[in-house]
Amino acid sequence: MTEKLKNKDYNVSIRLSHLLSHASVGAVVRGPNCLFTIKDIRYWGKGDLIQYVSQVKAVLGIDKQLYTPTYDDTVKIPATIFPRWMLCSNNHCRKLHYAPWRNKTECRFNEIRCLSCGGALQQVSLIQATPDGYMNDVNWHELAHWKAQSPEQKQCGLRLNQAYLTLKQSDKSRFEIGCSICHAKADYSIAQFKSNNKNGLEFRTKIQPWANENAPKNNNQFPQAELIEINDIRLHSPISKRALVIPPESRIKRDPILELLSNNEALLNKITQARTPKLREQVIRLAANKQFNCHPEQIEQALKQLNQDNQLADNITEGQLFEKEYQAFLTPITNLAEDEDFVTQHLTQQWQDNAKTLSPNSTAYKASRLVSQVVAAQRLREIWILTGFQRPLNEEAAIIPVDLDHSCDWLPALELYGEGIFLQINPEVLQRWEKNQAIIDRTLKCKQRFEKAELNTNGFDNPALIVTPRFMLLHALAHKLIKSLEKKSGYSAASLRERIYCSTLPENPMSGILIYTTVVDIAGTLGGLAELAQPKYLLGLLTDALESADWCSLDPICAENEGQGPHRLNRAACHSCELLPETSCGYGNILLDRIFICGNGQFPSILSFIDKE
Repeated sequence: MTEKLKNKDYNVSIRLSHLLSHASVGAVVRGPNCLFTIKDIRYWGKGDLIQYVSQVKAVLGIDKQLYTPTYDDTVKIPATIFPRWMLCSNNHCRKLHYAPWRNKTECRFNEIRCLSCGGALQQVSLIQATPDGYMNDVNWHELAHWKAQSPEQKQCGLRLNQAYLTLKQSDKSRFEIGCSICHAKADYSIAQFKSNNKNGLEFRTKIQPWANENAPKNNNQFPQAELIEINDIRLHSPISKRALVIPPESRIKRDPILELLSNNEALLNKITQARTPKLREQVIRLAANKQFNCHPEQIEQALKQLNQDNQLADNITEGQLFEKEYQAFLTPITNLAEDEDFVTQHLTQQWQDNAKTLSPNSTAYKASRLVSQVVAAQRLREIWILTGFQRPLNEEAAIIPVDLDHSCDWLPALELYGEGIFLQINPEVLQRWEKNQAIIDRTLKCKQRFEKAELNTNGFDNPALIVTPRFMLLHALAHKLIKSLEKKSGYSAASLRERIYCSTLPENPMSGILIYTTVVDIAGTLGGLAELAQPKYLLGLLTDALESADWCSLDPICAENEGQGPHRLNRAACHSCELLPETSCGYGNILLDRIFICGNGQFPSILSFIDKE
């Protein structure tokens, strides 16, 4: 973090995985010395272009180029100190100071002292925000004089360079703000400053702490703001999309000439805009001799391959993401090379042969019959794209683009490499099970609550989620499998992710689970997770996952619960049995119910629908 603060700006070092999640554009992040907020990508520098992702962009509905986020040759991102108000920590003083670091060449927050008593200062925890995505400091002067009575109080001027305001909080729900100049004083409840309170706080400032744009008026009125703590989870919610690079794009041969050409937009435009074939040939020959030090034919071959890459997305429509990935796992690939981006090993035959050696009455045998296909994903490439953020203060919160005004022609993204285990749950067993009326009725309660809650699903792996018995089962089983892997494989649950492939449409049924891990490194992982897809290991893990669904340390309270978690969208699912770290679940740890796996007196177990051979 730099120490020059003339413009109150930093270039902050942030982990790449954090930059596209909780520390993305518009978030308030705690640094080593202070709190700051990340500026939008208009202030960023582009990193490396992410190539061979035309298919990914098509299924995600993205028409912009993807670049890794870098700044000044390192992973440094522009940020600004926020909140700018600081408060004296002396309980007998509690004076407010506005940006006391101004006009200083360096900022050591432990050395900044109160102008009144010399006490240590700390940043104020209360700020204002709106569902429109706006955020900025509170106008404490206005609040102190909002209930002014005398002419002196009504005309009291704003003196940002002096410590004349006093802020005291009796508890987390109320505060008192006063002015030492005119002796105006006001007592407020934080609850009265809700964004839907038309007589509450108006947002009359810049839309973000770093932005130059003012908040727009609607019908000659400013947006209604809400007073909110900086650690409130509603202050910032990143909107990102993830997709796997699958064939044929994952099989594109890597070529240094192709990479250089892809990163040279000026040359590409010059070649495509050449008026005659002869002029085009001259441009290519000059580039081969002066820029790439290669034969012109190599550039021609690279151009053909680049055109092929761009044409891959022609027949793909937005929304086909899961269908394409699901079919990619089910389809064996011939002539695989180890350095491709999607390398799978089909183990279904070994899985079925192993099942023949098991006792038909054992849980292991039923587990083996529950899974119809097993695939070890030995190498995966995942693209993670940041598209925007929200401040979800209510159900109608707006999605804010990462460049605020849509002026950038690119989006920040990461390439993640890793491995995983893919299971197809037996479609025939599922079809028999999901027709059971008791299962349908149990699902209906969760479906109705989900629709009534009107949740913002933009952060879900699949925003178009449809609540069905099949999804509830696959989701609960994926969580149980991750917990089983955590106990027996050495992987922490936080390092694993689920991906649920679910559809009951007759033309395209899906019933798959992918458990995988990825890292921001082209070397990827060491192969330990994919190795566990071998039947001799996987059968024990799956059996443990199924058996552990029978019992929870909070039973019978957990098993008989009619609804728990956000909006009561979980049934038999709590921290002791089903819930995972938020980095692992693609659906916010909701719509979970282990009764769909194990059953009870009223509801049948999925294993009871498996026929014995």
